Amino acid sequence: MQPNASYDDREYSRILDRHEHVRWQLNRDLPWDGFRPERVTDLDRRIVYTAAVSEFTTLAASHNFLREFADDPDFSAWVSIWFYEETKHHYALRRWLALCGIPIPDDEVMPRARPYPVGTSHAGTCTMNIISELRAANWYADMAHTTSEPLLAAIMQNLAADEARHAVAFAAFGKRYVAREAAAGVRAVLAMAYFWLADPTQVKHPADYFYPDVAIDFRIDGISQAQSALARADAKIFGYLSEMTGLSLASARDLKRSLRALLPQREALEAPA
Repeated sequence: MQPNASYDDREYSRILDRHEHVRWQLNRDLPWDGFRPERVTDLDRRIVYTAAVSEFTTLAASHNFLREFADDPDFSAWVSIWFYEETKHHYALRRWLALCGIPIPDDEVMPRARPYPVGTSHAGTCTMNIISELRAANWYADMAHTTSEPLLAAIMQNLAADEARHAVAFAAFGKRYVAREAAAGVRAVLAMAYFWLADPTQVKHPADYFYPDVAIDFRIDGISQAQSALARADAKIFGYLSEMTGLSLASARDLKRSLRALLPQREALEAPA
């Protein structure tokens, strides 16, 4: 971003305009009066509980974003949108659980407010968030179709749309940071993506990785329907990564191959004398 760029030239203003057109309101757009407890399954309750607890990590992530990206007011402004929308996710899920008579104890969520290590590459941090947003978007979209409880279906549909839009925003910023960080940025994207995507059968999420001491025993990737959602999400993720790096990436093997080709040692060996 150029120091003298006009407001409309900033990524934040474009994101804000898009989100303002489609943003849903908690009390206006969700059918709270249409809750049907007899249609709630035990699996519904377990999935929503896990998702609600995971969504609470928004607080710690927002603190970290503002620390890591203090040099970029454009990205920092985008965090204000992300923080509001993601916090609303936790509240909507928690409110649905309350209707089911299921409270979330403070000691279940408050440890997830602890800051975790700040990233060392803006491009790498955006990559991690593209992955988590798209996986959440596809899982929520699947849940919207599979649950028979109408309020939960509406909640999940709105959450899925938000998460997909968030991935678009992180990808736009990520592409900028790759251009700025050059080869180091590409390496950071590949390394981060390989860490999270190396095992296609397992869902890795920052909520569990950064808070292992309070991880929930129930795992979404243990559900059979999760694998199809994962596959769809990962196909989209590799598309974003390819666009960000200019490389052809379709699998974890491609990530590993490309990363090896960009290792600093190889650069040194192949540099002209």
